[in-house]
This record gives sequence, structure tokens and C-alpha cells, in this order.
Amino acid sequence: PEPPKPEPPAPKAAEPPKPAEPAKPVAPPKPPKPEPPAPKAAEPPKPAEPAKPVAPPEPPKPEPPAPKAAEPPKPAEPAKPVAPPEPPKPEPPAPKAAEPPKPAEPAKPVAPPEPPKPVAPPEPPPMPEPAAMRAGAVTVGVTEGEKTVLRAKALFLRSGPHCAAFCVLDADSAGPELIEVAAERLQAHASGIGRENLLISATGIPQPRGSRLTRVPFSDDKVNRAAIETAASLVAQAVSGAEAAQVPVRVRIGEAEAPEFQHLQQGAGASADSTVSVLAVESLNGEAVAYLVNFALFPMLVEAKDVAACQETLSALTESLAGTEMKTPVLFINGAAGDIGLNLPPDGPKSLGAGLGEKVRAALQGASPSSEAALRCWAHSAGAPPSLAYGQSEEIMLREVRLGNSAFFSMPGLPAGQIGLFMRVKALAHGLEHAFLLANTGASLGVQSTIEEYFAVTDNASMSEHGPLWMLWYGQNHFGYLGGDPVWSDIPALARFSAAFRTGLERGAQLRPRIAAAWESESSKMAAVASALLKSDKPSNAASAIPALPESAAAQCYLAARLLRSQYADFTEEERATLMGVAEGSRTSFDLILFMQILSDPNRLPAATRPLAVSCPSASIDFLVHQDSA
Repeated sequence: PEPPKPEPPAPKAAEPPKPAEPAKPVAPPKPPKPEPPAPKAAEPPKPAEPAKPVAPPEPPKPEPPAPKAAEPPKPAEPAKPVAPPEPPKPEPPAPKAAEPPKPAEPAKPVAPPEPPKPVAPPEPPPMPEPAAMRAGAVTVGVTEGEKTVLRAKALFLRSGPHCAAFCVLDADSAGPELIEVAAERLQAHASGIGRENLLISATGIPQPRGSRLTRVPFSDDKVNRAAIETAASLVAQAVSGAEAAQVPVRVRIGEAEAPEFQHLQQGAGASADSTVSVLAVESLNGEAVAYLVNFALFPMLVEAKDVAACQETLSALTESLAGTEMKTPVLFINGAAGDIGLNLPPDGPKSLGAGLGEKVRAALQGASPSSEAALRCWAHSAGAPPSLAYGQSEEIMLREVRLGNSAFFSMPGLPAGQIGLFMRVKALAHGLEHAFLLANTGASLGVQSTIEEYFAVTDNASMSEHGPLWMLWYGQNHFGYLGGDPVWSDIPALARFSAAFRTGLERGAQLRPRIAAAWESESSKMAAVASALLKSDKPSNAASAIPALPESAAAQCYLAARLLRSQYADFTEEERATLMGVAEGSRTSFDLILFMQILSDPNRLPAATRPLAVSCPSASIDFLVHQDSA
């Protein structure tokens, strides 16, 4: 209130300006004499409007002008924010403290989208226009003396500017290294065939020079480099020869059923894929150029005692279709035979081969020949399912060849028969008339079991090193680009418990860093538990499954997980669906997830191993129960 009293003098100061308007020269001289300091203070206020209120620090001596300095605060009033009151606004940091839940929110969106991203392959190019077909086929071999030690058969197809090559090799596997070397040699000779349109299939019946062409689990000696060089040279020779021999052709495609030639090996209730798919290539005057026969018949790793029977069966098939001179190449490509074995008739392999030849002729009987067809090749990379046996997931090149309304799908390993049936159903549902399933093509990823077979731990499933979700993997990577419902809606074991599977996907994505940290910090302790389990399991002798297995943590945990899922993993189907979702969402080997889940409840384990299990707390994450994770 006191400052307003001095304000009356301020109006007096305002009065001088009034007379100043009539006679500005007179007014200024008089006031300066009585109050020289006041006019100086009056002049500053005019500049003070911009920013000179700072200059009046001198007037503080005459404190009366200081109230005039209080006038500048009036202009400061427009800035009422008078920053001092706003400091309480730092209280917004308190809402920022509320923001911590927001960091938790990002984790939620990350979990669901993650699983689909690596799954959906890029969309293939559109189908080209049909064009006149040309083709060539040859059989070549490596001989030592009078004995053939390695054989390859190749079929080259061309439609307009597009071409593809199929090559069948009498070997145990056809991995990426072999394809890369063979493709490089073909490109060096200006061939139209490269790594993306070259499909090499191994029969699984190795000849002397056709073994150890891919790495073995837990082995530092990944491949036999000399064998790779020999096999790649032979493949390049066969494909180049077929390309050079191309002539105008017409093609016929057909199917027949031959369940009588197969039997399921402990199929755990699965069904066999018994379809014989046939591509016949003939000259325009009807002479046979080549046959490509696709049927699930031989196990991938044929025992020594069965090799001769398998070879005799294929020779009889070739003779049945090509005559006794066998000049026409017959390419037999094994299908989804991961749990299928030969059903030999009483009169042996020759009768089986001849009977299969009859099925081929029956399949082609109603097929119309066509001299024009559209041909499209499509290749894309997909990460193999994680595996303790093979370490970090490797990228696999998947290939697909479309010939008119038929498709040839590469399958890198030996899938179970029910996986083959699933692929055929998906192909037909998307408008394809015929599907060829080229097993053991492009990589060797072991025997691939169904979910049911995996948990039944049959002999074949015991060699499944990449988990139980192969059916999902094939569906996503060969058909995922088509969109629509998630692939798991077609898989009964997941469709029945889709909510549990989705929960597992989200939980796995959230826990991925913690799972990785647990393995890194506790792998040696987990291996100690695994080793104790394996030693206590003398009757089943699980450790003998892989001879001379190294004492690595991954090797011990892999074998122990196989033992656990047969004897200690008494989970319900819904809990299995959750655990499979956790493995998918975290991009972690299912064997490791299963092992860690059992460690979270040591009471499941034999008494002797419980103290060891308790010693690795960071590995004891309960994936089936939502709990706070620090």
C-alpha cells in the first residue's frame, strides 16, 4: 500500500509532459534545475521499455526512484508466469514419475508383433505368361575302376526366359555349401542356373563319395571339404549337360496313391503322405526325355543293411520306366518320409521298384500333355528353428518352382509324413493342383517330427534337434506371405489351445533377454544337472545316442532335454502349447525352454539331482506362471 502513495508524485511527473506538449523547450529547462536526477530517471523509463530497466541499478541510492523501478515489474506482470510460481510446475515431473508404466507399455506391443515378422516371407514375383517349353536331362557319375562311386541326375527346364534345374545326388545330404560351390561353377560357364533356381536333392542313400556333405551336430569338423568339391563338380557337370541337351518338349503332371509301399515307424498316431507325384517330360513326338518322381519312401539315414535294398528299388523303378537300357533319366526325389519306412513285398526290392513304376504310369494315364507352360522360380531366406545341437539358428534358402498350376517346394531335411500332408492341404487350399515335396533339399536339418511324435519321443523324434514346431515353420515360410489366419489355426495341437500359445509368445518376447542371460551365466550349472540326469538314466542309455559326444554344456543339455520330455515332462497339452509359444516368442531352442522349466520345480527331478538344480537360480524361470521379473 505504501508504494501507491508515491504514485501521486508519478502523476505530477505526468503533468510536466502535458505542458511539455505546448512548449517542450520551456518545460525541460526548469525541471532539470530543481530535480536534475529526476529527469534522468524519467528519460531512462522510455528506453527502459525495451530493456534498460537493468541500467537503473545506480538509482538504488535514492530509494524513492526505486518505486519507479517497481513500475518495470508492472511490465513484468504480463510475464505473470513470474517464473517463481511456475517452479511448482516441476510437479509435472511427478506425472513423469507416473510415466514409468509407459516403458512397460512398449514391451506389450513388442511381444505380439515379433513372432510374425521373421515368419512372413516376401511376396513372390507374379507368374509370367506361358511360353514354349524346352528341356534336357542327363545322368553322370564318378567312377573308380569299374565302380561308380557317386552319381547325379539332372533335369533342366526352360519356359521363355525363365529356367530351373533339378538335380538328384546319391548322397546323405545336400547342404548350402554344396549348392554355393556348384552354383559358382555353373555361373563361371555362363549357365542360366544359379543358387536361386538350382534344387539339389539328396536321396539319403549315399555312395562312397556322397557322405559327410554337411556338418554333424556338436562337431567342429563341419563338412568334408574334398567330398563337397567332388560332389559340386559332378552337379555342375550334370546340370550343364542337361542345359546343353535341351530340346522342345511337352510336359505331363499327374498323381497316384501308393500307401501299400510304406509303413509308419512308431508314428505316434500320425498319417503317412502316400501321394506319388510325377512330372513326365517328352519330346514333341512323344519320346520320353525324363521322369521326375516324388514319393515319401526312404528314411533319411539308411542303415548299412538297407542301402542295397534302396538302391535296388530305384534301379527297378528306372528300368520299369526307361527300359532295360535305362537311357532316360529317372529322378527319384524323396518326400516327407521322416517317420516312414519301406514296406518290402515278399519278392523284394525289385518288385517294389516295378510296382512303383506301375503307379507312375497310372498317375500319367489321364494327364494331358502341354508344350507351353508358365515357369517361375522364387527363393528367399528363412532362419532355421533354434537348436542346442547346432547353436545359433542359421539362415536357410528356401526355393519354390511353379510350373503352370503345380508347385515344387524345397524342404531342408526329412519331415514326418503328417507334415507332408499338411503342406499338400495348404497348397490345394491356395489353388494349386499338384504339389511336389522335395525333402532333403538345400540343407540337412535332421528328422522333423510332429508335435505329438516329438513328445512321444519315438526313435525318429529322438533325432529331432530343432524342436516340435516344424509344421508351423513350413506353413509360415512357404505360405505366410498369403496372409489370412495364423498358420497355427491349421495345427490341431495349437488351435485347441491358441490362447495359451499366444500367451507363451508374449511371455517369450518379454523374457528373451533374461533367458539369454540365464544361459550365459548358468550353462555350466545346467550342464552339471544334465550330466547327473544322464548318469542316473542307465536303462534308457540316452547318452549313447550320439557316439563320442563332447562334454559341452549344449550337448549335455540337449540329451538331458530329450530324456526329460519322455520321463519328467508330464505337462498338459495346454502347458505344452504355452512352452512352445515361449520358445517361439523368445527365439530360443525348445529343448532349453523345457529344461529350464523343469529346473524351476526341482521336485520333478530325481532326489540326487535336486541340489544341483537349486544351485542355478537364474535358470529357474517359471514360464507357465506370470510373475514379476526384476
